Amino acid sequence: MSGPRPGRHRAGGGQPHRGSPLLVTELVTHLPQPGGLGDPVTALALPESVRALVAGRLARLPAPTAAAVSVAAVVGRETDIALLSELVGSPPAELDQLLDPARSRA
Repeated sequence: MSGPRPGRHRAGGGQPHRGSPLLVTELVTHLPQPGGLGDPVTALALPESVRALVAGRLARLPAPTAAAVSVAAVVGRETDIALLSELVGSPPAELDQLLDPARSRA
């Protein structure tokens, strides 16, 4: 078993993110016109296909893990484990274990 990882963490357990070609493709396809974003509010909205992809991935996680991942997504890519632990309501060691299913399916 691994212990809590102290300090700041990157989403994905500090691993380099390889990105998502599907996400990039969907976002580019969603832009209203080449070379311009048009209305910044609607241009930066996530396409329904991306929302469905994220929702599907969250739905496959255990409910407590999905809830913790949702909180982490709002807090930001790098966050202090103590802050995330407080927001989720789990001690750091439990939070670390709670996030394991999300790490293994990333």
